[in-house]
Amino acid sequence: MEPATPYTVAMPDVLHIRAAGYEALACVDIDGTLHLDEFGSPYVGGLTVAEARIAIAAALKQPAEGVQVRLAEARAKKLYLYGPDNHRCRVLPYTGALEVREFLQSHGLLNIPLLHRAIVARQNVVQGQPSARFYVDLTRESPVQTTPVLLQPGDAVYLNEPWPTWWSRHRPNWVQAWGTWLARPTPAR
Repeated sequence: MEPATPYTVAMPDVLHIRAAGYEALACVDIDGTLHLDEFGSPYVGGLTVAEARIAIAAALKQPAEGVQVRLAEARAKKLYLYGPDNHRCRVLPYTGALEVREFLQSHGLLNIPLLHRAIVARQNVVQGQPSARFYVDLTRESPVQTTPVLLQPGDAVYLNEPWPTWWSRHRPNWVQAWGTWLARPTPAR
């Protein structure tokens, strides 16, 4: 398994900066810089949070060990999660390359009954490659794939909808009416 790729900062991510005599929330600008009032605008685009901390510390003229930087809001990189309830789309922040199972577990979705498959759709438009789909078996403790699927920014994760939920949304009206007719009280004889 390849190591997880750390999150890289991009426009319009928000960083929380804390140093001696300075604390701020700053948004990465379109040119990849971070405006720090009178301390200038260090370039942080494409850097990891640890690398951005070094650049920010240099702008603040403080040692890097005395500067704390954390990703306050990941606005640039998102993941799109569809399902399992009515295939509603949820936009979630991308926080680094995780396997699909780890991602679902971190959002409390791995313990849903009857959840057995996830499909990862990757557009690959920026890389100039064709779109790709990866099927992930969620019923096993260890994934079937020889190479785990690591999520990338912009990936869409589709969770299968459990059969009873799907049926309740897609059953024809006549089935509902027939069930109601069968459940009616019968007159006493």
